[in-house]
Amino acid sequence: MKSSVRDFEITNNDLKALTGLDKDDVLLGGTAFTVKDYFLNLVNGILSANLESPRKELTLLIVLWLFSVYIVGTLSVLIFERFIPIIPGWLSNIIIVLAAVITSLTARWYWIQKYVTPFLGSLVKQAENYNQVVADMRAIDRQEEEHKQNLNFRDRQKVVEAMELARYDLVRAFTIERKFRKNKDYVDTEDELSISNVATLLQLRVSDPNSEYARLLNETLQVAVRTQEEMRKLSTLHDRQGIQP
Repeated sequence: MKSSVRDFEITNNDLKALTGLDKDDVLLGGTAFTVKDYFLNLVNGILSANLESPRKELTLLIVLWLFSVYIVGTLSVLIFERFIPIIPGWLSNIIIVLAAVITSLTARWYWIQKYVTPFLGSLVKQAENYNQVVADMRAIDRQEEEHKQNLNFRDRQKVVEAMELARYDLVRAFTIERKFRKNKDYVDTEDELSISNVATLLQLRVSDPNSEYARLLNETLQVAVRTQEEMRKLSTLHDRQGIQP
């Protein structure tokens, strides 16, 4: 009997529970090293429909912008009216609006950067890649049921085993990253950062290297490898900070 992969998906609720953050915050801030990066991530997220709640993010920015307009506008009264009276009113209004836009974007970026690390952004990306493997496996299962096909059961079990191992690595990586983010000296041993199922995954083989199962096995392996790479980066940061196990 086939084992179901329905519950293998790492859902948005799972990500929120593992990271303590909304997925949108992670996607927007994981690779946002500057305010410009955050803005580009926001635009790309809206256009590509990757953001789960774009309205929520835009509403927050509008609120920040309105608050910034009030603050910047109040300060500008002193600057423009007392010290630079020659500037036309329409130009001062444009300057106020633009300054408020920059201020609101900067404030939002700064908040995200306090809680979202590049490691976390990369791990979420791997979780998305992993979920795609799960979706592809479910599609293959549906195709078999519809066409009464019976593809190689052993090969499928190999992929399922690989998916379980990769998911375990991802969940453990999220857990370690969150603890490290909140308390950078919590790690007891460096082994905790280097444990991985990649070696086990490399030993898994399917009978047909050109089959869909072979493709899924390889994609699952890539997820595990990249997850391991992020843990190595975290381990390097751990060493640089001079934390002794």
